Amino acid sequence: MNFINRSLLLPALTVCLFASILPGLAAQEGPLDPSQPKGTTPEEIIQRFAAKETEFKEARDQYTYKQTVKVQTVDGDTVTGEYLEVFNVVFDDKGRRLENVTFAPQSTLEKISMSPEDVS
Repeated sequence: MNFINRSLLLPALTVCLFASILPGLAAQEGPLDPSQPKGTTPEEIIQRFAAKETEFKEARDQYTYKQTVKVQTVDGDTVTGEYLEVFNVVFDDKGRRLENVTFAPQSTLEKISMSPEDVS
């Protein structure tokens, strides 16, 4: 008798748990409120976003990052060719993007071709 009570206890607790969660989930359903958000206008959102643009650009100009471009041709699960190029990206004083290639082995692509201009 004790075994039967224990074997029924877990399913009963599971049902109670889901029963307590379902009303909260159902409360989130319903029509969307189409009214504008209160306390801010679309123009204010755009203005705050644009105000940070210069700050982000200045921060970006202080950093470099590494970019890797890899293109593979495959036949089923087998790689039949590969184009690989690794380069560092920096920005000059005028904000222009400059790329310094650090690794570019010979391409083994056969049915397509890639060039550095394709990845810039």
